[in-house]
Parts: sequence; structure tokens; C-alpha cells
Amino acid sequence: MRRDLVVPEHLDANRLRGLCEAVRSVTTDSQTSVLLFSGTEETFCLGANFADVEPSTALLYASEFSCLLETIRLSPVATIAVVDGRAVGGGVGLAAACDLVIATDRATFALPEILLGLTPATILPALLERMSQQRIRLRVLQGGSFPATVAASDGLVDEVVPVEKLQQACSAQIRLLSRARRDMVRIWKEQSFDAPAFSRALRAGAVETGRRLADKALGERLRTFQEGGAPPWLV
Repeated sequence: MRRDLVVPEHLDANRLRGLCEAVRSVTTDSQTSVLLFSGTEETFCLGANFADVEPSTALLYASEFSCLLETIRLSPVATIAVVDGRAVGGGVGLAAACDLVIATDRATFALPEILLGLTPATILPALLERMSQQRIRLRVLQGGSFPATVAASDGLVDEVVPVEKLQQACSAQIRLLSRARRDMVRIWKEQSFDAPAFSRALRAGAVETGRRLADKALGERLRTFQEGGAPPWLV
């Protein structure tokens, strides 16, 4: 059985917690074989809502985000990210953690953390599973958005389709992935990559991100930016 989850545009603390609970609920449902993540109109996910992250809760927030990525990556069901629109920062990491990423030809991806005074440390383990170190280094240094076709050449996206063929592509992949025995899916995921190392890297990334977000000066700049003020790198 297929289950669908709509990813919030911004993952503030409450929405992040709710998404984590929803993913755990789905992955413990023995009737579910495929979990599909999609966004809202024109947006898959824009990542963290920095205006909602207080210095005192920064580490907790980053840790919860890393737990979400770990739960998706190790889930006993096949996971699909359907990106039709913008994926930014944590939204890119969420997609990368999925087993399959389908993007429309109007989708865009961006890793702008370095422009904001951060690094994508929390999502880096998920990115490294799909992209070469050089491709990640370049996309982060550039900071701007890039189209789905470039994301596919980087390994971040598995399939790019025209918008009008998105449902057809999803249905075809769901039929294929739903055939896998659920009890074998988790075993294969654990065999096909170093799960303990992945988890350790996620935790280390969360600590690094939490440390930076706990900086009050950076927090104020991020909130000003997210609320429509001047970009932090120009302040």
C-alpha cells in the first residue's frame, strides 16, 4: 500500500516534530510498502524556519532534523521524494535521504547555507550518498539554485520528467517498488551502506549546526533575512 506525506514548506520546530511522528507511524504500519513525499504548489520544501529556532533549542532542533533523515534512510519501506518546484537547504537533504527522487523539469535545488553563515552539516551525510564530494563542494560554494537536469547529472535526482507526465512516472515507480518484500527492504538498506557511520555523521552534523544556530548574532541575522530584511551576507 502506498502512503503519501505532504512536506511543510518550512520546517519549524512543530512541523518538523509532526513530520517525524508521521514518518515513524507510516514505517511501523505493516501494510505500507511505499512512502511518497511531496510538497505544496511550486515548493517541495524550503528547509528550516530560522525565525523559529531559538539559541537555547538550536541543538534540539538540529538533532530532530537528523533523526528525521535517519528514519527516512533506514525505513523498512521504499521512499520516494517527488520534487515539483523549489527544494532548498534541508528540503534538499530530505529528498536526498529518500530511495528515489523524481523531479519535474521545472524543479530547482539550492544549498545556500554558506551564504547565511552556516554549512549544510546536518544534511551532508545524505548528500554524500548521492553526490561526489566535488559536486557538493561546488554547489555549496555557489549557493545559488540549479535546475533538475543539473541535479540529475550530480546524482541528486534519479528521474526528471515533464510536469504533465509526473503522475505517470510516480505510478510506474510505485508499482515497481511496492513489489519488494518489506522484511527484506530494511535488511537490504542496512547491507547496502554503512548505517552506523551514517548515523554518527548525522549526529556530528547536528552538533555543528546546533552550535552555529546557538550564536545569538547569527540567529538575529537569520531571522531578519527570513522575515524579509536584508540578506545576512550584506549586513
